[in-house]
Amino acid sequence: MRLMRKKRHARAGFTLVEMLIVITIITVVAVVTAVSMAAVGRRSSREGAAEDVMSVLRQARLSAVDGGRGALVRIDRVERAIYGLSSAIEAAWHFEQLDAATGTTAGAKSLHGALLGTTGIPQIASDGAVGLCMQFNYDGAAYDPTMQQYVDCGNYPVYNQTDGIRLEAYVCPAGPDVASWPPFPVLLGVMANMDQPARLGYSLGLATVPGRPGQYTVHGGFFIDDSALPDGIHLASYYYDTATSTEEGMTLAGSRWHHVAMEFDGYEARLFVNGVLVDLDSYRASENTGADRNPVWDPVEHTDNTFSTPVRIKPARTSNLEIGRAYYPFPPPPAYRYFQGRIDEPRLLSVASGERVNLPARVPIVASDDVIHFDKAGHLDIAYHSGPVYIGLGDPYQIVQLADDIDDVVTTLTVQPNNPYQVSGGIIVVGTDAIGWELMRYTAVSGLQVTGLDRSGQFGTMARSHLVANNEQVLFARVIEVDQMGGVRRVR
Repeated sequence: MRLMRKKRHARAGFTLVEMLIVITIITVVAVVTAVSMAAVGRRSSREGAAEDVMSVLRQARLSAVDGGRGALVRIDRVERAIYGLSSAIEAAWHFEQLDAATGTTAGAKSLHGALLGTTGIPQIASDGAVGLCMQFNYDGAAYDPTMQQYVDCGNYPVYNQTDGIRLEAYVCPAGPDVASWPPFPVLLGVMANMDQPARLGYSLGLATVPGRPGQYTVHGGFFIDDSALPDGIHLASYYYDTATSTEEGMTLAGSRWHHVAMEFDGYEARLFVNGVLVDLDSYRASENTGADRNPVWDPVEHTDNTFSTPVRIKPARTSNLEIGRAYYPFPPPPAYRYFQGRIDEPRLLSVASGERVNLPARVPIVASDDVIHFDKAGHLDIAYHSGPVYIGLGDPYQIVQLADDIDDVVTTLTVQPNNPYQVSGGIIVVGTDAIGWELMRYTAVSGLQVTGLDRSGQFGTMARSHLVANNEQVLFARVIEVDQMGGVRRVR
């Protein structure tokens, strides 16, 4: 019995060999798990970010085609985020019928308009831009400033879009003859929801050109909520500098149909005439092109690159949306200014951002264009892009440091320490968060040398000098191309 108990006791324990085997197995499993987790982390930060970016781009392209109005994608390089912006029709008036009994015209979504005027009311007219149209203050022969006709579309929450909005309409102005007016523009309100004394809302209109009978310019504006400067953004299709007697921009010919539109998305305000971008106010200095056409008579008015972001439109919640008139403080005295001529198909659209995708904290993003515009066919909009757009994502698991300064024409760069991933041929992204990043193609990597560097502009005009003193990094990149047809693919 004692012998049997001893044998059972011996079998209950572990030998030293058995313990070593268990420890070895645990170590191997831990190493394999760590390697697997590292691989998952690499895939998550590198491939996952690329898939997210491509998904946003493809969704925006589909939105542009489905809505038939185009769409855009914004890249926030500082916060490493990407998101799409698209629009939806909130209100529209076709002016195809007039209810004489009630004095109204039908609007989409039951947002009907009341026809008002001090002498008569607006009338349905033939030869509209699309079918019939609405005629204001003009009988085909003479202008009567006492008529003051307009369409009151009421006060509804959809008019108070604060995140972003687009106003558009076809206009056919018909006078007045500016030769008989004082030497300043005569303003013609097209569409507005504004409380001018309180500086709220938005407005779109035309203005005559002094000394040029039958010529008009397009103006638009938004009052925005900006803590740095609580004021408005003003857009203009034409600017005349009285000090230098120079002019710039686009004017419209009277007695012809033109399509005018203005929009704001919290980052930029844009003005279009017949589909052409004629003025842009943006907080991104790189997107401001040419001289700012904002007038000089209001020094507190926003100009290009002067507002912080994102900002919102200050809603005029107690004011009605009106077609055919707008309130202006100039020329003095402040008063409503009425349209003369014909207006057709006025519409109000909301501008909303889609889901915001935040990239991993260690993954920098660089793009040849920070805003990618798709037209209504899903192609890159030629008004903004002259060629493909490239977006690069740095791989934080393939990162080295600059060991020598590089200038705009260098073909070899030195890094430190040795790059653990000896990739033969590809693309790198160089820079820092504070200074910005640049994409470069290379031929090979050998030890501390990255050779065959190509900065010829394939990825846009981002070439610049890079300095060791700025602690600039070199990351091997994953690059996405959006071609001119709107196709999205991986370059590498």
